[in-house]
Amino acid sequence: MARKPKRSRLPPEERQEIILDAAISVFTRKGFTGTPREIARDIGVSPALVYKYFGTKDDLIQKSYERAFLSIFQESWIDELRDRNKPIRDRLKQFYLNYGSAIDNEYWIRFAMYSALDGLGMMQDYLKTHVEKFISLIALELRHARGETLLAPPTDREKEQVWLMHSSLIFYLIRKYIHHSASVGIEDLAEMLVDSFFDGLSSEKQATFLNVSPALPPS
Repeated sequence: MARKPKRSRLPPEERQEIILDAAISVFTRKGFTGTPREIARDIGVSPALVYKYFGTKDDLIQKSYERAFLSIFQESWIDELRDRNKPIRDRLKQFYLNYGSAIDNEYWIRFAMYSALDGLGMMQDYLKTHVEKFISLIALELRHARGETLLAPPTDREKEQVWLMHSSLIFYLIRKYIHHSASVGIEDLAEMLVDSFFDGLSSEKQATFLNVSPALPPS
């Protein structure tokens, strides 16, 4: 009788990553009502093994958040936003292409929605530590492009204008991965987000950003 081949033992780091991938998948499908038992079942291990690597469900949720959100953010995107050798419109298009490409997946948007609805505080933390950072920076860079002083922090109104542009990206992801109704790719979306923002400004404000004289109305 032939012997069954022995199952290879995975290195602990690799085993931990497999469990974490499964946790993100379960939380994405079911929200945070998903259990370590379901995670274990998905990858064919015992719940005890899950608890060996992640002592509690809260640990799994926290590590999933760090993987899904914190690990994807690149500080180089902030550096590129600050590069005033390039026009502000071009910088914004590149930023939203980079950021949009990083979060353009079902895991990110579903995890974000469940986190916000369940009141776990992770999304609020992410907004404060990451999103507010670049929202304020964009507001200041837009102010600089208008030739205005940078001494004062961005006003609530300035930041809200940037949020109007940014929220279109988030709603695109909701439509794409929850409603399944988005019809363009992230490259086109990044172009449209920024162009729509600038095109929605008055001719005087557009001229200020572009450093040209505004068109005179017909006499």
